[in-house]
Amino acid sequence: MSVRQVLVFRRDLKSVRRGKMLAQAGHCSMMFIAEQLRAQEASGNTSIFVGDRIQRTIFLTQEQQEWFSGLFTKISLVVDGEKELEELHAKALAMGLTAHKVVDAGLTEFHGVPTLTCIAIGPHDKDRIDPLTGELDMF
Repeated sequence: MSVRQVLVFRRDLKSVRRGKMLAQAGHCSMMFIAEQLRAQEASGNTSIFVGDRIQRTIFLTQEQQEWFSGLFTKISLVVDGEKELEELHAKALAMGLTAHKVVDAGLTEFHGVPTLTCIAIGPHDKDRIDPLTGELDMF
């Protein structure tokens, strides 16, 4: 299996600082694991205290386990704008892929307006992701 995660950004956000987009990429890449932790915490199923530390058990799919134990492969792609990003997100979910949106709160950019900046798809085997994203431009 060749597992990867695809990060897709909006090309129309050209005036955004490079550091902001790097921060959004970090959020985007780890969103799937953060969501799993939140869901498990909400079910009361995660926290085990060991001394002064909390240890958590996280249930990962085979693809996620392979990604974590492998190269953490990420592919950065672009779409023209928000509408295309929303459509790509919806298609990924319809295909049964893990997909998460990152919406910037607008505190340092975007004049206080929450703004969809990017999505993450996966980690999944490339054969599952490529039919959806294989034609997109590289970032």
